[in-house]
Amino acid sequence: MREAEVFIAKKKYHRALQLLRKWDSRAKHLNIEKNINYLKAISFDKIKNDDSTLYYCKRIGNSRSREKSAEIFEIITNLYYDKKQLDSAAKYSKLTTKEIKFTAKSTEEIGKTLHLHEIQKIEQQKNKIVFENKNALNLVYTCFAFAMLLFMILIN
Repeated sequence: MREAEVFIAKKKYHRALQLLRKWDSRAKHLNIEKNINYLKAISFDKIKNDDSTLYYCKRIGNSRSREKSAEIFEIITNLYYDKKQLDSAAKYSKLTTKEIKFTAKSTEEIGKTLHLHEIQKIEQQKNKIVFENKNALNLVYTCFAFAMLLFMILIN
């Protein structure tokens, strides 16, 4: 399957489809049917086979990946727009926008979580340094007090 992805990246869509057809019989057993349909939809879209593109896009259904869902909805939107079926194009355009907004919101939340985690790590490091500095300062005070005590004993 990775080989097919490489062929798609190299824009050799017919070769990718040949490889993907070999995986059809094993797809359900390996639980990769959606991935194969996704790659087929991309390949058929690039070679302008609209009927097959639409067929495989609709077979994917809701993908686990929001980015893939948004990409599939965008492909369907463009197909319907090219066919002048504007109601369907508008429907899938809204779905594309919804997926993109959800992805952006999720990314923002992840960023905030990572930022808070970094702040917590910095606070822990700061507290560790302050504790070490306090211990060092206490050691200096103890040494100074001991030196003063020795000085007092030697003077008397």
